[in-house]
Parts: sequence; C-alpha cells; structure tokens
Amino acid sequence: MPGRLNKLPEDLLLRILFLTDIYTVLTISQLHRRSNCGSSLTRDLFLRGLIDTPSDEVSLSLSSDKLIAQVKRAVCGPRTWSPTSPTAPTLTHQFTIQLERPAFFSSLLPGGRYIVFQRLQSVECCKVSTGRRVWSWDRSDSQVLEMAFSACRGSRVTVFLTVWGPIPPADVQLVILEVDLDDGHICEILQFPSMGVAGLRLKNLQSAEGYFGCVMLPPRNEASGHRKLPFLINLHTEQYILLDYKLATKNDLHIIPGHILLIGPPWKPLSVRVYTILSLERFWRPLSDFNLENTTSESMIASATVPLEDTGDNARSTRQVEVFVTASLLRQNTYLLRVFDTGRYTGTTIRTLSRHLLDLSKQTPQCTPISESTQSMGEPMLVSAVSRAGYSVLSSSEVGFRMQQDDKQESFVNFETVQRRSPSQVALPHNGGLVIVHETHAELLYYD
Repeated sequence: MPGRLNKLPEDLLLRILFLTDIYTVLTISQLHRRSNCGSSLTRDLFLRGLIDTPSDEVSLSLSSDKLIAQVKRAVCGPRTWSPTSPTAPTLTHQFTIQLERPAFFSSLLPGGRYIVFQRLQSVECCKVSTGRRVWSWDRSDSQVLEMAFSACRGSRVTVFLTVWGPIPPADVQLVILEVDLDDGHICEILQFPSMGVAGLRLKNLQSAEGYFGCVMLPPRNEASGHRKLPFLINLHTEQYILLDYKLATKNDLHIIPGHILLIGPPWKPLSVRVYTILSLERFWRPLSDFNLENTTSESMIASATVPLEDTGDNARSTRQVEVFVTASLLRQNTYLLRVFDTGRYTGTTIRTLSRHLLDLSKQTPQCTPISESTQSMGEPMLVSAVSRAGYSVLSSSEVGFRMQQDDKQESFVNFETVQRRSPSQVALPHNGGLVIVHETHAELLYYD
C-alpha cells in the first residue's frame, strides 16, 4: 500500500483524498506523510456546520497532526475541562458583544462566526470577531417564539422563525428568511400558514439541505387530545407532509441530510425509525392546500426500524425520553445518538444514558451501542441541550458554571471575567466554546 501511494502524483493523490472522509485521510496519512489536505477537510467540516471557527482562519493550511488535534477537541471537548486535567480551564479566545437591548436567547450560526440574539419582537445578528451588527429583523406587531438556522452556504443562511401574531388573528406562523451575511440583505421566501389556524404551535425547528422539519401541535380537541405530529416542508417545491405519527415528546423528530428520524414511543421498546427523503417523493402536497386533516400515515412510507433497547420495562410508573443527534466528524453518514431515559421506579427516579452509533452509509441502517450508565436522582431533570462533545450545563452563577460530560464526573469552569450578577443564559452550542448572555452584553469564551 505505501509503495503504491508513493508512485501516485501529488495532485492525483490529493484529488482522491478529497473524495473521502477524515477517518480515511488520517489513516492514509500515517503511511504517506506528504499528503496534507487538512485545509480542505477543515473547510468541509466548517461549511457543514460540524466545527466552529470564530474568525476567517478556516482557509489556513493544517498539518495532519493539527487536524487530528482539532477533530479530537471537537469530539472530546477542551482538555482542561476534564475533571482529571492537571491545569485549570485555559482560555484561548474571548469576544465581547455589547447589547443595545436585553436578549433572552442566543444561538450561534453554524460555523461559529455569527451569533443571533432573540428578543420579544425581533432578532439581531452580530459578527463574533468584531461585535458588528450584520442584520436584524423586527416585527413590532408580533412576538418571536423560536428560531433555527440552516448550514451557511458561502455568505448565505436560511433563518426559520415561529412568530405569534399579528393580532388579529393570534396565530403562530412560520417565517423563512434568506439572509446575505455580507451585506445584511434579507429576503422573506415563505410565510406559513397562509390560512389562520387558531391554537397552532410549531416546535423543535430544524433543517437540512433544503428541507425544513418541526413538530406541529394542532389545537387540542376532544377527539384527538393534544397531538404532536411531524411536519416537513420541501423548500425547493413549497410542498409539505404532515405525518400521522403521534410523537411522545417535542424532540422525537430529527431531520438530517437525506433522512428523517422518528423516535419510537417510550411505552414500547425504544427504537428509531429511519426514512429517506426519496421515500417521501409521492406524498408531498402543495402548501397552498394545507389542511390539518391532510395527514399521511407513516405506515404508507417505507422505513427501517432500528432498536435502541432490547425490551420495554414495565416496572416504570412514568418515563421521559430525550434523544440528541450529532453528526460524526470522522465518518460521513454516521451519527451519534445520546439517549437520556428517565423513569420512576417505586418512588425513585432513575436516569439511564446510552450512546449509540447510527450508520446510514449502507442500504440497511445499523445502530451499534457504545456505552450505558445509570444514576439515581432526587427529581427528574430535563436536558435542554448537549454539545457535540457531550457536555451539558447543570447550573450557573456569577463566578462560573457546573457541567457534566455524558456519564463522567461533574466539573466546574470559572468565568474569566468578574461578573456583577448571574447570567441570563449559559450555553455550550459549539466545540470548546461557551456563550454567556447578560442584560448589557454577551461573552463568547473559547477554551483548550
């Protein structure tokens, strides 16, 4: 193998490596040290929103060793965040953004170079490295409820907003914006629903490759109760599918490139149903004909069912399941599923965390268990978000925050600046980074 690689021209070898994933490149690079395509691989991960870079340094050339270090940091988290680290958390970059008005929620755009602040009636986007406002969207007669974003395509990003109002009628609408991050130009490409549906809710907004997905909560009625239905929109054709698959929670739907994932009901042996986008082709309906009764039975669509547990547990009096899906940085079409399963056993709350590797690269999806841990808890605790490296924030104060990585020991990270009061939001949405939002400013801290 090494001999054959050495006989290939450099430009031909690089062209071949560009068609593979990072795992293959790093394996081959151990045998062929001349191959250095870290720049292109890093840029590919950045464009797909898998790693974050707070500046424009993604075009810099990276050696194989530096590429390995970057991917390892994204997968495992900063070295100094580990409870076993001999040194305290090490801050490498810090950015401060002044806020003209308080924001109650923030989110980094995929890639980490822009941050969006959500307020009651507006959203505002700033560049992380300079703090400069890039674009803003305001609707004085409405209230912004939730927001989500697609992966950035060059300088363009698609923004999804659920908006309450205007009054009258007091409906929840989905507004989709196309934003140019270079000049701040905003184009409203879709507003849904075009007809008023009082009491409608849209939760768990997400998108991938021109498809939008969310959980639709139609108005409660005596016949169906409070339904939670997967709702999909094809942005290319302005068509939709409303699946007749009653979800147990609001985060049981996941849309990823080329696939839709539905998590099975928690009162049965837990599983994930995998649908390809191609399998939905003949079920799309025009958005102009939207009606809550136009549902498509999930049994009509071909899917693969992948078990996440062997058998159901009838000893539980209650059960709450939360599933977080993150794309693998090493292999394409491979995803890490973190399943938080909380149940009550004769008065005791037990939480089980299991990690699974879902491989969609073959015709038949395969799910491989990686690890499982169990702990007793005083009260059930919902996990609001989990970073790519498995970190979640447990609590925060004016001096720092407690966090835990999957099933490992808790650790504490001190804030690098003196805070006058506790932050309104502490989030871990990217690799090795920390977002702290206060009434007057926001801080982005990057650690190693």
